Amino acid sequence: MNVLRLTGVYKSFGHNEVLRDISLSVTHGSFLALLGPSGCGKTTLLRIVAGLEEPDTGEVLLDERILFGEGSFLPPEKRGFGMVFQSYAVWPHMTVHENVEYPLRIRKLIKPVRGEKVARALELVHLDGLGGRFPHQLSGGQQQRVALARGIVMEPPVLLLDEPLSNLDAKLRAEMRRELRDLHRALGITILYVTHDQREAFEMATRVAVMNEGRIEQDGSPEEIRTHPAPGFVADFLSDH
Repeated sequence: MNVLRLTGVYKSFGHNEVLRDISLSVTHGSFLALLGPSGCGKTTLLRIVAGLEEPDTGEVLLDERILFGEGSFLPPEKRGFGMVFQSYAVWPHMTVHENVEYPLRIRKLIKPVRGEKVARALELVHLDGLGGRFPHQLSGGQQQRVALARGIVMEPPVLLLDEPLSNLDAKLRAEMRRELRDLHRALGITILYVTHDQREAFEMATRVAVMNEGRIEQDGSPEEIRTHPAPGFVADFLSDH
């Protein structure tokens, strides 16, 4: 079952065409990595799904509900997606608990329910017991876990991650790759993940879409793309890394 579907999406900034006829379906419970070099359009595509950018043309659907298309645009706050950025984006004046709780407060959930959901999210990212700390008291890896807990606390239909491990050192990146893979298996959540790192894509994702110059060059399982890369860009990109 497709939870997310994009059809004929184009996006330009001025005279620079960033996305060219993108059509993509994301099945329920899958972990799809958008893999490609800097400037290939993968982050713009993620931002369009999130509602942070509008396409010039095309259609974006969530469970057959129109997010963009036919004259309609659903703003990001009404899409219900979780999102984790490269920069963590945790609020320094809030405790870990308050950071994770924030989306629940915005949606006016009652306090006991908020407490249960925050406790569960912190447990899933191995931060249980640290709810009273402030971000400056945490390591970079722990701050990224706070952002991840905030992203999953509302049990979103899709979790969007934009290069979330780029600011971590090699050891922490390896640790977080394992944790993200385990989290996906535990929750069965649908994930759309932007990365330029082949290891991240192939170790975690159930499906990889390789992008270049605003187009999807190849879309398939990690094993398929590793063993049978499309000739041209994909084969060259994989051999260079």
